[in-house]
Amino acid sequence: MAADEQGYVFKITREEALETMKMLEDPLYAREVVAYINAARAAAQFLADEEIQYSFCFAMSFSATRYPNIVLKAGGLPRILDAMKKFPKNIRLQAEACEALRNIAEMPDGADTLLSTTALEDVMNSMRMNAQAEWVVQEGCGLVCRMITESDDARDRLFKGEGLRIIMDCMEAFPRASWVALWGVQALRRFAELDAKRVQDAGAFDLVQRARTSKVFAKGCLAVRNATADCLKLQSRGCDNSAERFPALPKVPSRSRQTSVTSCPLESTPPAWWLKGQPRQVFRSRAEAELLSQLAVLLMPDEPIAEAFRDFPVKKCKDWGSSRLCPDFAAHGVLKATGAALFIEYDGYYRHMEPPGMARDMRKTSALLQFAPAGSVVLRIAHKERKWKDNSMQVLVDCWHSGNAHSLRRTLQQVVASLLRQCHAQLVPRLVSQLEVCAPLQIAQHARTFAEDAELVGAASENNLLTLQEFFQKEMQLSTVQVAKSIERFPSVLGLSIDANLKQKVEWLKGLGVSQSQVAKVIATHPQVLGLSIDANLKPTVEWIKGLGLSESQVTKVIATHPPLLCYSIHANLKPTVEWIRGLGLSQSQVDKLIAKRPQVLGLSIDTNLKPTVEWIKGLGLSQSQVVKLIAKAPQVLGLSIDANLKPTVEWIKGLGLSQSQVAKVIATHPAVLGYSIHANLKPTVKWVKGLGLSQSQVVKLIAKAPQVLGLSIDANLKPTVEWIKGLGLSQSQVAKVIATHPAVLGYSIHANLKPTVKWVKGLGLSQSQVVKLIAKAPQVLGLSIDANLKPTVEWIKGLGLSQSQVAKVIATHPAVLGYSIHANLKPTVKWVKGLGLSQSQVVKLIAKAPQVLGLSIDANLKPTVEWIKGLGLSQSQVAKVFATHPAVLGYSVDANLKPTVEWMKGLGLSQSQVTKVIATFPPVLGYSIHANLKPTVEWVKGLGLSQSQVAKVIAKHPPVLGYSIDANLKPTVEWIKGLGLSQSQAAKVIATHPQVLGYSIDANLKVKFDLVRKFFTHAAAAALLAKAPRLWSYRYSRLEHRLHVLSSQGQLSKLTGAMALRTDAFGRSVQKQANERLMEVKPLMVTDVKALGVLSADVRSELQFELCQPYLMRNGFYRVCQHVEPSVLKAIMVECINFTFYRAGEAAFEAGQTAKSAFFIERGTLEYQQNRRTSKVKRKLRVGAHNEIIIAEAALWTFWDYVGTLTAPNPASMLKLDVEKHTKIISESELMGEFAAELALHFRCLCD
Repeated sequence: MAADEQGYVFKITREEALETMKMLEDPLYAREVVAYINAARAAAQFLADEEIQYSFCFAMSFSATRYPNIVLKAGGLPRILDAMKKFPKNIRLQAEACEALRNIAEMPDGADTLLSTTALEDVMNSMRMNAQAEWVVQEGCGLVCRMITESDDARDRLFKGEGLRIIMDCMEAFPRASWVALWGVQALRRFAELDAKRVQDAGAFDLVQRARTSKVFAKGCLAVRNATADCLKLQSRGCDNSAERFPALPKVPSRSRQTSVTSCPLESTPPAWWLKGQPRQVFRSRAEAELLSQLAVLLMPDEPIAEAFRDFPVKKCKDWGSSRLCPDFAAHGVLKATGAALFIEYDGYYRHMEPPGMARDMRKTSALLQFAPAGSVVLRIAHKERKWKDNSMQVLVDCWHSGNAHSLRRTLQQVVASLLRQCHAQLVPRLVSQLEVCAPLQIAQHARTFAEDAELVGAASENNLLTLQEFFQKEMQLSTVQVAKSIERFPSVLGLSIDANLKQKVEWLKGLGVSQSQVAKVIATHPQVLGLSIDANLKPTVEWIKGLGLSESQVTKVIATHPPLLCYSIHANLKPTVEWIRGLGLSQSQVDKLIAKRPQVLGLSIDTNLKPTVEWIKGLGLSQSQVVKLIAKAPQVLGLSIDANLKPTVEWIKGLGLSQSQVAKVIATHPAVLGYSIHANLKPTVKWVKGLGLSQSQVVKLIAKAPQVLGLSIDANLKPTVEWIKGLGLSQSQVAKVIATHPAVLGYSIHANLKPTVKWVKGLGLSQSQVVKLIAKAPQVLGLSIDANLKPTVEWIKGLGLSQSQVAKVIATHPAVLGYSIHANLKPTVKWVKGLGLSQSQVVKLIAKAPQVLGLSIDANLKPTVEWIKGLGLSQSQVAKVFATHPAVLGYSVDANLKPTVEWMKGLGLSQSQVTKVIATFPPVLGYSIHANLKPTVEWVKGLGLSQSQVAKVIAKHPPVLGYSIDANLKPTVEWIKGLGLSQSQAAKVIATHPQVLGYSIDANLKVKFDLVRKFFTHAAAAALLAKAPRLWSYRYSRLEHRLHVLSSQGQLSKLTGAMALRTDAFGRSVQKQANERLMEVKPLMVTDVKALGVLSADVRSELQFELCQPYLMRNGFYRVCQHVEPSVLKAIMVECINFTFYRAGEAAFEAGQTAKSAFFIERGTLEYQQNRRTSKVKRKLRVGAHNEIIIAEAALWTFWDYVGTLTAPNPASMLKLDVEKHTKIISESELMGEFAAELALHFRCLCD
């Protein structure tokens, strides 16, 4: 596993790693930096794998010939050096690595880049360890030569080290290797410029002189001779180091290696059949000359290359109707049989694969074998296997890139390997030995030069070439490279007249509407068009294309994008292909669009490409109509290879977890996915999407739903879109959810779709957070057109009567409404809802409250729901009310929600009428989950101690209880009620009698009203009162407060429950009645009623108060002691603490539970005392009168006390009311009486306990 600088972990399988290396040989990926980066990462991951390291070095060597800067940018250099260190004895790996480094050194500043690494040391070490490997030595010399030419530092470092000795050893080891000689001599010259004497003393100039006089380089190796001459000048000048600097090395073609295979002994005299032939002057193709000239060097190194390309005179016969027999290549002396011939035919042209070409090849094989002596062999080289009965031997090789030595060498190795395998027994032993020893093969430079200089069929004179170049460059604006490639692709163009042919065809093409630049492109990419006849080929083809229905502009575009179409035969290619496509089911217009969009389809073979591809696609599970749509939508699929593209892509998609039907759907909806590269597109995209936080199953759904995402660029589309969405405020998980639910958003344009839509939505009044929620909830809104969808929908909703804020709320809560069709969804739904009996204002409220109703189907959802609810017994008005108050019920499923809920309620014991009432009063119950809400709530209520019938009554009386949260509402409320001092059974009774209490807020209702009641009652009395009459909590605070004050003022608090139930006017009449009754009563004269007492002095009044109170207080021992010990204290008590109070019939002096603030002495009349069962063990009424010489509520004088009973005057009575607070204060101010009172209080508490 490897990691990049950012810590990104890169992990692939071994097979994928090898495939990644192979990709770099494909021109499609030659300039893709990502492909190089992936290769470097793969090499880092599999550092110990020798095959992968070799493949990587091979790929880097191949790529560095054209794009060394990309190799460096992708991090290839460190990986090359790692491979060299890891496998120092692997000759092929070392040679490839050295060549890659040499190509990098030829870049600007390339030598300095290598010098900053261990490259120079690694190469020198490789040359030492593989001193007998010519390929390694050759590339090492090339790198050393380049380095010391470009960098003085490199020259000085090598010269001080072992550089001079290693170069000399290489030249001595391989005296026949031209590239070793050339680069070695040039390196020695650079060393000589630095110190010629040391070079002379080492004997290096002797090696240079030996190379100069060698016969090996005497012919065809002018570069070696020139280099040796330049080097020896330094010696002849007395090693003058002031000579001019060695000029920069020319760029040498990659793989230009001189083969050093020892010559095989040939026959002293060529056989007779050979002598009959004559070397030919022209060749049929450049490819033929490139490959076969290299074979000539290998098989007959002592013969001039041109001799292997011979034409032989023969007699015409039935099988061969020509007087000349022209094998592509002929060799003698290489087979054991005396005088036997080895003929090699190169069948790379596609015509050799067609039946007529195969028949001609078989006739030629027969003619060659008849012409040559017995034991002769015909070897046919091709790129595809042919099923035929031919007497030749077949050799299958890869295609190579013209002019690329690297790929040519690989093909040459394949030919030699097949030759050794198939003809081992026929070849002369020494040739077999030499071919086996020289692996890996090297490209012969002089053979390459021969192929480059070879005259092709149809070639013109040098003057013709110059004239043609001038016409192409000046008239057509083609570059020098484009001109060269055009002539290479169509050599016959050299024989065409510029005025009579070329200019006429150029003007004809322009007359079709093809622009100057397009014509130039046609000539550069497919110059064969220039060889076609206007009247016989071009015009009929264009007219036929127009006849299909294509417009002038479409025809122009077809020719500009795919000029080979003009070369196709109408009857043999075009017509049959179009008829076949029509036969699939495509309409004429679809055929026209297909040709206009992808004219290349017309060049595909029906039997080889079209039929197999369509059958294979059908085999995936696509119907005939889906296949037709696929071809009409993405005709390029027809040109993809089943084995190389289609099958691997489909298998990879399946491997993600998609089912067969999902794969079929993906291909049917987005067939272009079949053309995406697994390694360059699919894998990186899926990996990136997973990195957002999507699970494997979500990725599968994404691809099944929106396969077009796989074709988007990560850097140009996906990353910017995701970053923009995040910038709105969405979290990582929200972004992942958006992409998982609506992956198409990844394809929306930020500037054309996303930004304008978000801005428009904000303009409706939505806040930033609401916009974020909208996108997270309904990302599909981002794909709607503002003018065609959003604006009209919003205006229509406003037209119903919704305010701007309501519209904003509708969109914020249910953004999907923006995608509904006004005519297909919105208008019909609103009309239908009105028909239920809802008013316009109710419809407006319905939409504002539950806009999702607008998306429901009238026939599939709304009508069935309404009919079913009516069937329960609800009237039309009740149904209308249900939907007006809770419109969401319209979206509930009858079978999944409504029926089960109603049956469940009936199962609790509710009658049909009760169920109807529940739904009419509380329709939200129909939306609650039975298992998640209803059952747990009922079980919890039962757990309080309520019976099944009580639970049913609770639900029938107050159905909203089913919607309360157990943890948020029910539990806290019950716990709070119990906290008042109520038992479990009392709490249960409260809920059974008044279940509405469970919905009251503790802080806003229960606590506030309980505290209000406590102002008039003790805590226990207040709790008991509310337990007995929990309905008190349901009244408004102001009403409860008012009536408490009124009843308290009249001493009628015991009548609170009944009074609260009275209406305001009834309560007023009751109060008025009691007031009238009091006015009619004869009230005894009290002290406060005697106004004349006000004229008396304070002392006289005090004495009078003392005399009036003394008879009552003297009944109590404490006050008798006080009179004896401190009479002033007793007098103060009587004057300051005692008031004479009159009580009317039925009026209460105090009630149970109230805080005791007074004690009482009865002056006149009789009072009834009734103790509360909760606060006292006494369960009967007591009557006390004036004759009872006791202090009522005496305990309040000595301790903190709450009244435990109620004291009521059944008839008018009067009492002395002793203020407890003032009494305590006066006694505490006397030290003596205070101590006495404390002892008395302690004794009193002991008696109470």
